[in-house]
Amino acid sequence: MPDYYLISIWGLYTRLRREGMSLGVSEYLDALKALNSPLARNRESDLSFVETTLKSLWTTSKEDEIIFDHYFELVVEEFGKMEIPEELRLPENEPENQPDPEVDPQQNQEPDSNQITDPDYKDPGESGVDSRPATSNPETSAEIAARLRGDLIISPQVRERFEISDNYLPVGPRAMKQAWRFLRRLRPEGPASELDVEATLENIAENGFLLEPVMKQRMKIHAEITLLIDRRGSMLPFHILEDKFVEAATQGLRVPDEYIFYFHNVPFDYVYKDKSLRERFPVSEFLGKINQQDDPIVIFSDGGAARGSLNPERIQAMTAFIRTLQLQTRRLVWINPMPPERWEGSSAEYLASLIPMVPFSRAGITKAVDILRGKPVLTSVEQNRK
Repeated sequence: MPDYYLISIWGLYTRLRREGMSLGVSEYLDALKALNSPLARNRESDLSFVETTLKSLWTTSKEDEIIFDHYFELVVEEFGKMEIPEELRLPENEPENQPDPEVDPQQNQEPDSNQITDPDYKDPGESGVDSRPATSNPETSAEIAARLRGDLIISPQVRERFEISDNYLPVGPRAMKQAWRFLRRLRPEGPASELDVEATLENIAENGFLLEPVMKQRMKIHAEITLLIDRRGSMLPFHILEDKFVEAATQGLRVPDEYIFYFHNVPFDYVYKDKSLRERFPVSEFLGKINQQDDPIVIFSDGGAARGSLNPERIQAMTAFIRTLQLQTRRLVWINPMPPERWEGSSAEYLASLIPMVPFSRAGITKAVDILRGKPVLTSVEQNRK
């Protein structure tokens, strides 16, 4: 599929999402695979085929079909006016000086006096061996294999237009790392191998002479934080943001993998050790681990704000889980990727009354670090009472 077709499909996809159609990344990728499959190859110019394919994948109701038809016509009209860059144009391989199919070039042609008339002579072309010089193939073996599998091949020029850059994140990785470093604390660890100067001087003052030096454990930096990351569902658009968030925490605080957990909507009986939600970890063991370490906890979730839904079952289950966490640690904060004005009318608005909830922004991350360091911060209900 030519790259400039992808630009038009992407434009249609983003417009449909703005109109409220429930389209995620998986629906977009399914459409690209369908239009790039072997059965659909060489049919990019067939607008009825493209329209039927996208409509069957992206619409679920009559209202969706009306919205789709409107924006599909707009995109087709814009595509006709599009100026395709030179680097994205398809090569024109039309053969030149083709003979007229109605005229046989061999007819009425007098035999050449120098032509070989030996009956045992065979034309190299008839022997099955191609006598033409080998030409270089611009495709690599990996590209050929991908094309045969029906995989999508995108040129670097188009890929750069859709490349995810840290400059577009609400908080850059560097700012997150700097904020997390304020949570570092020194703890004694390992054998007593370091001289305790103060204790040794006190011992000398009491006894009048040095019996033996007093040793102590070395102080090492510890990252006291546990991450609970919501995955899939309404959090699907924020997966890249979550990955950057976890990466900044692991690099800024050196948080080991055993302190990173994942869940979907509500941690019922299990949390997960991997972001694909396959490796289960019982919630009872998770709570026991938190109780032993007394680590601060960060919950990263939209709390239903992304869809603006108010789910009583989710509120009830999440309330019980939060209450259990609050019995074991007071350093608990919820980071919401949605802005505060989107919390209103959703489950997140109620959950913000139970736990300090901050948006994913520079000010929000700074406030979250203050909460995790033990500074008193009021919930939304307590702030309204004042």
